[in-house]
Amino acid sequence: MPKVNTRTLKSGATRYFVRFRADGAQTSLPFATEAEAERFARDVEQRGGQWALDNYLAEVEAAEEMTLDQWATRYFDSLTISPGAIHNYRRDWRRRWNPYLGHMKLSRITREDVVAALKKQEGAPKTITNAWGTLASLLKAAVLDGHLERSPALGVKLPEHEHHERTEHRYLTQAEFHTVVADTPEWYRPLIWMLAGSGMRWGEATALLVGDVDLVARTVRITKAWKRDQGNGTWYVGAPKTKKSRRTVILPNETVEAIRPLVAGRKRTELLFTNRRGEWIRHQTFYREHWAKKCTKAIEAPRPRIHDLRHSHVAWLIAAGVPLPVIQARLGHEKITTTIDTYGHLLPDIQRQAADAADRVLGGVVALQPAP
Repeated sequence: MPKVNTRTLKSGATRYFVRFRADGAQTSLPFATEAEAERFARDVEQRGGQWALDNYLAEVEAAEEMTLDQWATRYFDSLTISPGAIHNYRRDWRRRWNPYLGHMKLSRITREDVVAALKKQEGAPKTITNAWGTLASLLKAAVLDGHLERSPALGVKLPEHEHHERTEHRYLTQAEFHTVVADTPEWYRPLIWMLAGSGMRWGEATALLVGDVDLVARTVRITKAWKRDQGNGTWYVGAPKTKKSRRTVILPNETVEAIRPLVAGRKRTELLFTNRRGEWIRHQTFYREHWAKKCTKAIEAPRPRIHDLRHSHVAWLIAAGVPLPVIQARLGHEKITTTIDTYGHLLPDIQRQAADAADRVLGGVVALQPAP
């Protein structure tokens, strides 16, 4: 077995050297501990100098390779999206994926490892789907930056779940909606009419400026929404949820008349809806002080949420026979599948109408057949 030589450096540290032959040439390698040097010397004796050298270099390369947690830190630091979104990504990584995958070297992570981590996730399907997007994105970025040849998340399918949102929606009847309006303090009634008449989200409605409304054309332009910086907890006005959330919505006459007093004589740059102090209306404050105590007090359980005004708007449109692509554009959904998955269960009448239409066509075909 090759001899292990000891040498003291100028710094006072001790290094252990092993001299050996590899590829026909004499060379040596330093080691920090005697045990490492002796193990290498045994490899040289048992497997040969070239094998021992190749194995040593592979181990060094593996030791220097980033773990997934180290890559996640670099990836999140490189993002240029909103601070709030980055905060959410870091949170999902820290809570959901780091305990199972963070310690692993990038190249050592397999599809089976990813599946095992996915099976350990708990919570609502939508929450798991959002968290999955974080993991899939950082693995894809590792491929694009040359750290992986192929993402181990490719081909992994999320577990199928019953669509949980259906049981959460509360669709208001016409009578219930008018009860909500009547029980809402007069100052805030125009906001209720806007939410129910346009189907827009709370953050979009409360970010509207006077100049976003055209009473003559009966339209409202939705180009922004309130967002929260998860890093420091502050709120700011930013881009809406998706690209297609930038939209123009035609308003019902009732909504136009409800907001008309808020437009008259005001500057285009002022907030359309404000609290009594002229400030932005916070969702939590409005819910606590008005919605829960007054607006829905007379409504039977299950009590609706403010967001159910958006759901109710869709239900009313579907009942009136409005096509889903029109509803998709009105809501600002990025994909029609989102609209179908969320509200498709409200379409049994349309399915019956389609069957009746097919019956009429098929019946006509039968009638045109020559008699035997």
